[in-house]
Amino acid sequence: MVRDRVPQSPGVYLVYAKQDDGTWKVRYVGQSDNLERRLLEHLSSREPNACLRRVIRHSIPAVRWTAVEKRNLDGVESYLYRTYSPKCNEVAPTPGGCSQPAIGRLS
Repeated sequence: MVRDRVPQSPGVYLVYAKQDDGTWKVRYVGQSDNLERRLLEHLSSREPNACLRRVIRHSIPAVRWTAVEKRNLDGVESYLYRTYSPKCNEVAPTPGGCSQPAIGRLS
């Protein structure tokens, strides 16, 4: 399904999990220079992020993405991270392209 619908272009994406009350909550924000490849990596058994792995395997997940020019990836990802504060992001993105540990956010 990913190969049929997700482009091989740069962009940002949100991974949602359906909650018990029927609402959807953003659990992960990411970016990639190849959305299809990155989402397939997340769906593989080799996904290193334990929180994201649980969301994908033990809830009803959904993904939304949008194509973004490479030069804008860091800024858009950082904005989405600040907007949603996703609990599965282990590293907080920064607009300058450097990442810093996500401190003070406990699940």
